[in-house]
Amino acid sequence: MNNSKKYLNSRNIKILFLFLLIIAPWSLKTNSDLIEVKKINDTNIGYYQINTCSMTLQEVFAKNIGNSDVIYKFDNYSNIRCFGKVNGLDKVDGKYHVGIGTNLLINLILQSLFWLTLFSFLPQDKALKLNNKFLSIGLVAFLNIIHFFGENNFYNLSSRNVDYEISLTNFFLLSLILIFILIGYFTFSIAEKVSSNLLTFFPFLFLINGTFNYSNINYILIIFSIYGIQNVLENKNLRKFNYTFVIFLIFWLFLQENNNYLFDVDKLRGFSNSSDSYLSNIYWFINFLLLINGVYFLLKKRKTKEIQNKFIMNFALSGALVLISGFIGSLSNVFNFLSYYYLGLNKRGMSQITSIEGNTWRGISPSAESIGEFYGIVIFLSLVYMIKNKNKNNILITLLLVINLIGLIRANNIAAVLTLFVIVILYLMNLKLDLSFRTVTLVGIVIIPLLITVGLNLNNMSYESASRSLILDGLRYSNLYENELDRNLKVERFFIEEDDLETIFLYPNNREKISSSFEFIINGYNNNNIKFLPNYVSILSIFSLLINRSEKWGIFLSKYNPDFSEFLVGTGPLQFNKYFFGHNRNNIEGLVLPHSSLLDILIFFGITGLLTFMFFLLRNLIKNNNFKNPNWYILLFLSINILKSDSLLYIPPLIMFLIFYNQLNFQADLEENK
Repeated sequence: MNNSKKYLNSRNIKILFLFLLIIAPWSLKTNSDLIEVKKINDTNIGYYQINTCSMTLQEVFAKNIGNSDVIYKFDNYSNIRCFGKVNGLDKVDGKYHVGIGTNLLINLILQSLFWLTLFSFLPQDKALKLNNKFLSIGLVAFLNIIHFFGENNFYNLSSRNVDYEISLTNFFLLSLILIFILIGYFTFSIAEKVSSNLLTFFPFLFLINGTFNYSNINYILIIFSIYGIQNVLENKNLRKFNYTFVIFLIFWLFLQENNNYLFDVDKLRGFSNSSDSYLSNIYWFINFLLLINGVYFLLKKRKTKEIQNKFIMNFALSGALVLISGFIGSLSNVFNFLSYYYLGLNKRGMSQITSIEGNTWRGISPSAESIGEFYGIVIFLSLVYMIKNKNKNNILITLLLVINLIGLIRANNIAAVLTLFVIVILYLMNLKLDLSFRTVTLVGIVIIPLLITVGLNLNNMSYESASRSLILDGLRYSNLYENELDRNLKVERFFIEEDDLETIFLYPNNREKISSSFEFIINGYNNNNIKFLPNYVSILSIFSLLINRSEKWGIFLSKYNPDFSEFLVGTGPLQFNKYFFGHNRNNIEGLVLPHSSLLDILIFFGITGLLTFMFFLLRNLIKNNNFKNPNWYILLFLSINILKSDSLLYIPPLIMFLIFYNQLNFQADLEENK
């Protein structure tokens, strides 16, 4: 009884603390800040520009409730005294942009306190003793400090409060070291107590992303790096993988060019390298390795025979909260502002309920595709739950299912919808017919050509036109032409009207202008004509057209220009710098990702890594083809969708993939050891 009362009191204190963390930083005033707060309009723009750092966010918000033209934005160039206060006001496109002061050091303290408190709410039964405490804390602090030095271009651009001078009088650097030591210490302490339950609550990472404001550091990586260190130092599992990774790491560091380009991480912030320096590469390579080891460590400690009901319910609940948060954020600018900060979002949530760009709506997620895949898995797991637990929490799970279904529809991820439909049908059929792997394979062989035929008819394209659509889209974005008009005219004339792909290399300097991957594809289209077999480039082109990836993959081909060593081993995980700045960087604006996790793997790990990944993935699906196991269907769902999405570039989807991949293997091992 006393323990229960103590727990309730502790929980209530934590809730109060979280409330203060959300409210207090944006409401604190000093005696020097006693100045009148006025309504925001054209007349008072100058007033706000003069009286900076005097009015809090809370005051300004209270004065301007109902004004939908006010947009609150972060200003990380402020000093500590200006934190949480208005530091500027501008009118842009009819909207009033209010700059709210933030500070890098305060962000690290405030956000880590918030996430540490949330972390401590996880159930603490069956605590797992973690060793190497001081080594773990020291390594976490060391890695994050070298990160700041390695990505100095990023921080110099995003904040004026960074000081890289190595000196005992550099209080910024000393504060930074102390903050990361404390973060590592408290994270380690909580990680010991909640290790057995962490993965059960993993779905909430789609709600709380954990990226520090105006930083390229993610708190989730810190948590999993602590578990990863345990796995690397103490366990024999994954030893072959770790040794192989270290060999690759040496190659990546040896091959890097150490340029001075700044890759705009944009929505990949917190999980992508902005630089190509040795220090930044070491940081990301090691953290990527520790993340994989950390997930494996936790899975190994909690092996179960089946998906737990609580795990499914957490998926459904987190999906519903993601959608609801997105809706509220689109209606309330201040909620959008605060959710971005406290949820640690990679990208600001959408400011409107209406869909944009192909009827997609991502809410608070950085990617409509990745969140669509998440909703698809939630819906499948919810159906599994309802089938297995016919009279348990039916009303709640049904309500959550409907909310997640709305999220899937709003995300407009057609591929996720279609693959969800397939795995649901297969799962339901297996419950009645007990399907074999051969039957499923034969069904796939019959359905795929039918879908191709239907897709071509819907697109009103002939086989010949579809078979070269990928090449034509790549040509439009290549370096072959001086301007857009010239590009469109020549592509239309030579390669569409005259059907001439043979003479492309006869023009002077064209081989230097075109990427090595694009040259390979063109040569394959022109020369690979084996009797009775379709051209492999034609197949790829038709497939890319049917899944609406012809343009995106064409852009990839126009840019991907590896030499032999880079093609063999890649540039290293989370390193896009060489890909974006190495070739054809003038014809494409903004962050245009390859739109395929397999192509991302090719960039990061080369053809060696890609083939290895595909081999083990297919082997897992074929070897462990237990059609009674929901994990198999989810892994199949994810395997299909990573063909056309960059989901593995984000921490929550990557962890989700690792969980279901390894869980399928672990369940098979348990069955064998019965």
